[in-house]
Amino acid sequence: MTQESRFSWGSISHAIAGAFTVRNSLLSIVGLLTLMVVFYGVFAALDARKEESDAQLQVAINGAVDEITRAQNALADERGVADTALGFPDVPDGAFRDLVRENQKRFDAVYKDARDHIAALPDFARKDELLKAVDEAHEAYMALRGEVDSAIAVAAADRPARLSRKVFSALSDLIERLRDLRLGVSYAFPASQPEIAASGQLKYLLWQMQEYAARDWATVGETMASGRPLSSLKLQVVSNYTGHVEAAWADAQKLIASDLLPSELRDMLQEVRDKYFGDFSYVRDEVYAAAEVEEPYPYTALQWVQKATEALAPVQALADRASELSSEIAASNEAAASAAFWRSVFILVLTLTVGAISVWFVVRRIVKPTIDLSRTMQDLSEGNLEVEVRGLERTDEIGAMAKSVQVFKENAIEKIRLEEAQREAEERQRREREEAERLEREREEAQRRREAEREEEERRKRREEMLKLADRFESSVMQVVEGLGGAA
Repeated sequence: MTQESRFSWGSISHAIAGAFTVRNSLLSIVGLLTLMVVFYGVFAALDARKEESDAQLQVAINGAVDEITRAQNALADERGVADTALGFPDVPDGAFRDLVRENQKRFDAVYKDARDHIAALPDFARKDELLKAVDEAHEAYMALRGEVDSAIAVAAADRPARLSRKVFSALSDLIERLRDLRLGVSYAFPASQPEIAASGQLKYLLWQMQEYAARDWATVGETMASGRPLSSLKLQVVSNYTGHVEAAWADAQKLIASDLLPSELRDMLQEVRDKYFGDFSYVRDEVYAAAEVEEPYPYTALQWVQKATEALAPVQALADRASELSSEIAASNEAAASAAFWRSVFILVLTLTVGAISVWFVVRRIVKPTIDLSRTMQDLSEGNLEVEVRGLERTDEIGAMAKSVQVFKENAIEKIRLEEAQREAEERQRREREEAERLEREREEAQRRREAEREEEERRKRREEMLKLADRFESSVMQVVEGLGGAA
């Protein structure tokens, strides 16, 4: 490795190490933890939103299936009443014609609701194809309905030939197309819970019972209205219908007996047994017995229709309760999913709030005080002893660090004070020493002056003595000279 590459790597390592400061590390940890919780909250909210959306879709699907079933049952009633009305050799009485119109209005209302409900559902496989088949079958029957209204207003001799069979086939075909649409919806959006799936299966079995039971009483009702006995062919047909009813009933009982459905449905089974398989079975046997011996039927066609619809009321009640249960489960799922979604949103908002508060707390209570202490230490190291040490009032680790820095500052101030005192003492000693030296020099100088004065005085005295001696000598000489002169 060259020196340049080692230098580059060392610079990079130093830069990386410098980035991991206390501030950056704390903020990174808090941010990472907050981000992890936020991600969890976002995914939890998205999952809850999906569950809520699925639950809402399940509610819509359950409602759509129920609307289709109501349309099928209303159509079956209209088929039975219309077929029976067309069996009368004369014009049906006003009550029966009113019953026909009443069933027509009921079907039109529920059919529109079902059609709109299905159209509002998300796209699914063969949706357009199934809806088109239903619309075509509906248009085909609507074309016949006008003929039915006209036909029941006149005697049988003036009615179009085979109109009853056409109406029965057209209505049955529309019911079958609605069944296909219902199954298409159920297959496209399968129930997410076994309880809802079991409830849907039960409703389908009960619809099968109602459909074949309606075909049964419609076939018999048309024959009773005509006053003709039941032919062997029709007996075979209604026997086949009865077989379908009993098969669907057996499957429904097994499903209700399972743990997937609540026990309250089991309590409703007895009502079906008593009404349809009990009371109405007795009425049917009476009608069949009269038909076998070609005696007058014990009931009018209107009475037959009323008894048949009354006998099927417990079946409809059972289906309605199953529908209510599935709706309750779906609504409960929707409510739970919605609650989970808003709980996740609350947790997410709370997490963001706590994260923001945590960042603020870390910055305000840890990072900023740490940076302040670091700058204070830097200023102290540069000799700025006027800097204020912050955080002394705190009782945590930051407070302990601040107190340590304060001690460092006080020690530095004390050191400077001692150094200043030492300098002053040294200066005072220097001045005292210089003063002593000056005094010593002055003393020595005075001593030298005194010695010089003394020597000068001694020299003066010696000079005076010399002068005196000279004067005396001169006087002596003069005296000698004068003496010599006088002698001479």
